[in-house]
Amino acid sequence: MADTSRFDFCPLCGALARDGVCQSCGHRDEKVVKEMEAQRMPLQQPYTGQVQNGYTQPPMQQPYAGQVQNSYNQQPMQQPYMGQVQSGYNQQPMQQPYAGQIQNGYNQSYVNQQNYTPAVPPAQPKKNNTVLIVIISLIVVLLITGVAVFVGVRSILNDSSDKNTEEVFDRADDDEENSDEETIVAETDAEETTDATQTDSTEEPPVDEGTPAVDETDDTEDLVGYCYEKSMVTAENWEEEGQDETLPYYSGPYNALKTGLSYEVSFIEEAFYAGEEADFANVHLSVEYPQISGGSPYEEIINDVLYAEYEYYYMLFTEEFKPLMQNQEDTYYCVVDSYVTYMDEKILSVVFREDIYLSLENNPFSMLDFYCVNIDLETGMIMENTEILRLDEAFAVDFREREVAENGEGALTYYSDQEILDMLKDPAYLVAFYTPYGMEIGLNLDDRIVYVMYEDYETFINTY
Repeated sequence: MADTSRFDFCPLCGALARDGVCQSCGHRDEKVVKEMEAQRMPLQQPYTGQVQNGYTQPPMQQPYAGQVQNSYNQQPMQQPYMGQVQSGYNQQPMQQPYAGQIQNGYNQSYVNQQNYTPAVPPAQPKKNNTVLIVIISLIVVLLITGVAVFVGVRSILNDSSDKNTEEVFDRADDDEENSDEETIVAETDAEETTDATQTDSTEEPPVDEGTPAVDETDDTEDLVGYCYEKSMVTAENWEEEGQDETLPYYSGPYNALKTGLSYEVSFIEEAFYAGEEADFANVHLSVEYPQISGGSPYEEIINDVLYAEYEYYYMLFTEEFKPLMQNQEDTYYCVVDSYVTYMDEKILSVVFREDIYLSLENNPFSMLDFYCVNIDLETGMIMENTEILRLDEAFAVDFREREVAENGEGALTYYSDQEILDMLKDPAYLVAFYTPYGMEIGLNLDDRIVYVMYEDYETFINTY
């Protein structure tokens, strides 16, 4: 009997398909299967009463279990071994049939019983779907790109209620080496250190080195019309008012500057703003940050960490925000003040008060928060604020009670204890800085900043 099988390539995996059935993945082309079944209708078993080879076969009942399905042997038989044919005509081993073969005792397969390979040339792979697949892939790529661009634009203007400011103001990339808990290796050696001049214990401010002139070219080569200024503002910080001693609670942040230590603190203010010839008028960036001097082996790295506050917001404007500005109503406003709230030979605590207002296409975003940097001067390590204290459910409950007692009802009313704990463990929310009165622990909420004085903070210190 001639082999009438049809061979194609599977449209899914590309493997050889026989009579519409893939020999690899099992995919069925129903149209081809039906066509082949229609062609082979004469090969099917005849119905009861039909003529086989000119003789009429009377109807017969289904055999009982153990009977052979023929009229020559009615004796019970054992189940055939693997590969044997379940009939009385042929007990020779046979291979498992291919998809499409008839599994019966007569061994009527679609493959020629002479055991030779059918000389049917394989069909060529179908390529009519290639263009469609390429077009669909390009459309998907364009859609994904469009969504990514849209998300990037919207992330800058993200509503502060979602507290996703770390997407726009994520310092992890800028200060990764500085936020590491491992000890920072000093990059200066003994030859580069200078002798620290010890001052007396009187609270006399260091001499201000003066205010440099305006520089309109530094860092602005590709920003024609924008101005840059750098000024020393140490004296102004020494003159600022501090804590009102009549108040029962800390009301800062305030500077708590000291003399008589092995190092001194100075303050620098860098400003970047739009001049008369700038392409966008509503641009103003002003950042004040402290610097230390005195010969500490970690001095350079500590100063880099503190300077990064200006560098971060400058790069945010030049690389991310300015390319998105379209009209004169678009605004970039950023003013950052800094406070050295505590300093001694072991700890330097700095609070950056960030006042941010951005607007693109009349879609504004504003933020007011505290960004706290606590430094272990003995090791040069930048402390991880979320790991200074032992933050657990008991601490969250205690924090709520202290906040109500110190600030009154309202700020945390609609937050559960678990939500408060989650925010305390999130660096974007947590406020933690040292003061002469202990520690201030608080939260950057959507519409305000709340913080509580912990005079007994040492009882909550995390121990490892």
